Amino acid sequence: MADLSLWLIPEEEWQRLLLRIIAHLSERYNTPRFEPHLTLLSRITLKPEDAAERTAQLAAQLGALEIVVERLSHRDEFFRALFLEAERTLPLMDAHRMACTIFDCEPDNTFLPHVSLLYGDLSATTKEKIIVQLISELKLPFSFRTSRMDLMVASSRLPPSSWYRVTSYMLGGQTT
Repeated sequence: MADLSLWLIPEEEWQRLLLRIIAHLSERYNTPRFEPHLTLLSRITLKPEDAAERTAQLAAQLGALEIVVERLSHRDEFFRALFLEAERTLPLMDAHRMACTIFDCEPDNTFLPHVSLLYGDLSATTKEKIIVQLISELKLPFSFRTSRMDLMVASSRLPPSSWYRVTSYMLGGQTT
């Protein structure tokens, strides 16, 4: 069994912008590159084919979601080094609860919806400088739509270069 995650993928315009920022930061700070996403649920320990069936069921029940980004934040964590913090809107929190129901897990009361921009071990001072540089470019707050959900083999125990997509669904149920 693989460690699986459910990712909400920004629509194309935002995907391109966020990917450009991630690539720039990755190159500048010699950190891993990864695809922009908001993790709806992680640490899924099912066989990929079983998880894919549940992902299809969840995607069919969800419509496109509007993700509202409030601020840029950072933590002293490798995978949350620098991120866009999303508002805990009712539709987004309902989607998280629905995912937990379908995947037989308890909703995470500490669920922090976010889109990472940088993975790595950098100083708080460096991350604060990056935030100052990005604030003008991103014009916070803003929102973007997500209408695609990917089931990913993605674990904090694996390097991002080894992560891969198992399947992808449009929210509303269509396979991409």
